[in-house]
Amino acid sequence: MLTESLNCLVCGSNQSVFIGSGIDVEFKTSTDEWKTFMCGGCGHYYLNPRPALVESSSIYPDDYYPAISLVTKSEKIIGKLRRFIDLRKFSFFLKMDCKNLCLVDIGCGDGRLLATLRRNFPGGSRLIGVDFLIDPQTQIFFKKHNIEYISGLVENIDLQLHDISADLVIMTQVIEHLWQPNLILDNISKILKKDGFLLIETPNPESFCKKFQGGKYWGGWHRPRHLNLFTKNSMFELANKHGFKLHGYKEITVPAFWIMGFRNYLGITSKDESSFLSRTLSLKSVWALSFFTIVEFLSGVFKAGRSNHQFILVKK
Repeated sequence: MLTESLNCLVCGSNQSVFIGSGIDVEFKTSTDEWKTFMCGGCGHYYLNPRPALVESSSIYPDDYYPAISLVTKSEKIIGKLRRFIDLRKFSFFLKMDCKNLCLVDIGCGDGRLLATLRRNFPGGSRLIGVDFLIDPQTQIFFKKHNIEYISGLVENIDLQLHDISADLVIMTQVIEHLWQPNLILDNISKILKKDGFLLIETPNPESFCKKFQGGKYWGGWHRPRHLNLFTKNSMFELANKHGFKLHGYKEITVPAFWIMGFRNYLGITSKDESSFLSRTLSLKSVWALSFFTIVEFLSGVFKAGRSNHQFILVKK
């Protein structure tokens, strides 16, 4: 696999500390050992060397986290819980004047977040999904809910060409996947209205889950797809550099990294459901999700750090 070496993208320092390494247990896209370093200047975590951009199709297989079917009873429960949590995340925005707004979801995935938001932004509001591969089934889903879409690597998309003037841009579990976060934040700033919002949700490398599972197995490493992991301080520094100021910050309870980390430790791939253990320790398991949600909640109560954090930024 073609790789590239780099300095810290936040502060430019070439001084770093080795944190840990691991192979791609989840999808087996390569046999390479991927190393993570922490910047000695700003504390930012990053993969070095990392896959070159031309390898994007290699590290993201066709069956990379497909849409949840919502067929079984447990999946229906998870789907309803997911919609409830999604709306809670946008409580700050839903309280505002919500007529004829423009919302852009970069890394929209199966589009269910936008469909959930469509129920709260009917009529003239414009909703746009952006992702590197929007399959035909998702395109039909978007058409049904009156959602526009742009397909392709966001690094190669000039959002200004699509006549977008956004009130809110969303990046949930996305910025850690990007090869050029600096370029993307510049592009977002150009399409945001004055005082427009940017919501970023990303793994927290200072979480209790990461401290417990360590530098090799933590689910948040997601090697080699998570290229950058932002601490609270390194995200503040990056956002300020691109003309954003902080409007709100909080840690988010996410049980998925606990499950992924233990599957990594046991060598269970993402699609393996062949045994009782792999089915129980699964992102589709209500029992596993419930147990680790409690663990996450307690991590926050005792100030140990939850697995994700959310940054609400406003354009200066």
